[in-house]
Amino acid sequence: MMKVSSMGIRNSDKKLLFKPLKLSEFRKKIADGLQNNTQEFDDISKVAKGQPAFRGIGQVHAPRLDSSAESGWTFLINPNDEMANEIKNTIKPLAKLRGMADNDQPLFFDSVPKDDWIFWLDDVYHEYRSCSKKHPPKYIFIIGSPDQIPLRFQSLLSLQSYVGRLDFTHKAEKQEKILQLKTYVEKLVKLENNNPVEKETIFFATDHGIGEDGCYDPTHYNHLYLETPLVSDVKSMQNFHVTEITSTQANPNQATKTSLLSNIENSKPALVFTASKSINASGENIDTQNEITGSIVCEGNQEGPLDDYLITADSISYEKPFCDGGIFFQYSDCSYGIPSSSYLSSYIRDTNALGIPEPLADRDFISAIPKRLLFHPNGPIAFIGHVDLELMLSYTNNEQPMPEGDRSSRLAPFSSCIDSLLKGRPVGFSLDSMIKNYGTLTALLATMHQQYIQRNFQNEEEFLDKLLDTFIRSTEAGNYMVFGDPAANLS
Repeated sequence: MMKVSSMGIRNSDKKLLFKPLKLSEFRKKIADGLQNNTQEFDDISKVAKGQPAFRGIGQVHAPRLDSSAESGWTFLINPNDEMANEIKNTIKPLAKLRGMADNDQPLFFDSVPKDDWIFWLDDVYHEYRSCSKKHPPKYIFIIGSPDQIPLRFQSLLSLQSYVGRLDFTHKAEKQEKILQLKTYVEKLVKLENNNPVEKETIFFATDHGIGEDGCYDPTHYNHLYLETPLVSDVKSMQNFHVTEITSTQANPNQATKTSLLSNIENSKPALVFTASKSINASGENIDTQNEITGSIVCEGNQEGPLDDYLITADSISYEKPFCDGGIFFQYSDCSYGIPSSSYLSSYIRDTNALGIPEPLADRDFISAIPKRLLFHPNGPIAFIGHVDLELMLSYTNNEQPMPEGDRSSRLAPFSSCIDSLLKGRPVGFSLDSMIKNYGTLTALLATMHQQYIQRNFQNEEEFLDKLLDTFIRSTEAGNYMVFGDPAANLS
């Protein structure tokens, strides 16, 4: 039997964020909830397709989209940010490096209501002209918290540009925030054309075997159908060595905290990719949530002290280089951050009845690990992670493998992204195939919504299976984001 599982575990009892749900129950609720999202589907579809309503789209094409110097780069801030002037001054060395003219102004997002985001794209972004470009800049570096520039807006903007973000440590004072920005800018400028990374990659995946309700734990399928094929892809690339840290039935205790940290510390891998569960502290105070959300759950006794098996931001020492100059990709629940309200609540009216917490947090915020990594002076140049809940299909029978079509459709965007990253292309550009999937799959959901209402299908079971697969892939693609400069690259 197939069920839907979460990649997150509760901080309070270390159990899955919600118990595995029967597929038949979950997919029906998703189908019924589609009607609540008609306007959102329409907006995303318009933005993804670049319809003529947006002035400037298609009028000028960037010569090279994988070059921020040719296709344009700018940063975006909220003009009401008390640090706006300091941000402009501190980021100048990076802006100059990316080809932004001295008299260019950044883009401004002045607390625009959600219903007007689509008009902001038309009236502000597509009307923006830098002094040296005739087209809107393709690379946009957001600087500010989700309170100032929402996560969902970032996702929408990424449909038409390559977007990254930098936010600051929770409760940091103004001067500390400016120092963090300065540290990151100086790191990028120093590493440009002189990046010390080696032809090394590290892949880490836990595998917890049988989980709750007799289902194989979602980490089991991540290991089999995500991490293992990605390792195979990288091994086929010339000159890249792979260090694989995984747990198997034969060696169940390999993917430990100590093993992962010892392999990353004092090393310069081009890429670190982790696939594991992560901690979710929904319902706890905002300080605890900021500190622990998205932390990496390694193999170990989860009834013992957290420090034995959990990698938090505090686990990463500034005294030692950590993925120096590389890129860190964390596949897990809320690894990038967490919205106050999950996308699931837009489809399922009573998420609490299924055990899915709502709200997830008091407000949107970015997780602590990506901040710790990027503000490390000898740390990575960019981080890729997931916003919101990460869903996985699990089976009660391990002999029933994931269908080939499901494997390839979910794997392909990750494989394409990693291939692009290791070839030295910008991190924002490398994530493009996944973002394009978001627009395509959302449009498909809108079409399937109409089919469902009109009962325009031959076999309802097959239709609902396809609908659920499309839904999961859509929310996955739309929720992977870049933390850091989207133009950062390994070359």
